Amino acid sequence: MNTEQIRSLPDLMTAKELQSFLRISRASVYNLMNAEGFPTIHIGSRKMVDKAKLLEWIEQNTNGAKSFTL
Repeated sequence: MNTEQIRSLPDLMTAKELQSFLRISRASVYNLMNAEGFPTIHIGSRKMVDKAKLLEWIEQNTNGAKSFTL
């Protein structure tokens, strides 16, 4: 994903938007969103992910990850 595509993502992402961004299954998205240390935000019964914190999490949890710029 290029910088422009990342910038176009919403600041708070739903599970469906996260699934599309990461290109993983719905089950994998919910496993991530329930994992300890993953930057999930709880708003009532909804779970969302802050884009900036997600990009930080990706950098910290991948080997040789390319740095993302917002």
